[in-house]
Amino acid sequence: MKPDYQVKKYPSAVDAWFAAILIGLPVLMTACGVYAMFAKDVKAGIPIFIIGLAIGALIRLFSFPCVYTLEEDRLILRCGIIKYNVPLSEIVSVEKSGSLWSAPALSTRRVKIGTTTGWHLVSPRDREGFIADVTARLRINAERENYK
Repeated sequence: MKPDYQVKKYPSAVDAWFAAILIGLPVLMTACGVYAMFAKDVKAGIPIFIIGLAIGALIRLFSFPCVYTLEEDRLILRCGIIKYNVPLSEIVSVEKSGSLWSAPALSTRRVKIGTTTGWHLVSPRDREGFIADVTARLRINAERENYK
């Protein structure tokens, strides 16, 4: 009989400065477009407005939702349409990191997940709980493999 395992989801932490950029840029662009349409020239304002909306759509598409899901045998890293499936059997380390490398993460308080093929950076809101849960899951899976 297979033991019950609860799937755990960890939403990404979001740094205030990062949120300000993600939200502020498209809002500022669309606002400038609206201002230009009504105060200056409609023809000049429409492209700025459309670019602002497009930037907002792209940010939404690639950034939200940003969540990490710990399942029985894998860790799913999702940030918008970007999705990585990391088998737990390939994870070799889990440690705190402050790396600024590009990653499916919305905060600089990150966790570096070392795998047999490279590494991933994530930024779970509950960083300590995430590290503890992934480490525990790795230990359980290793024990299970030893008893086979």
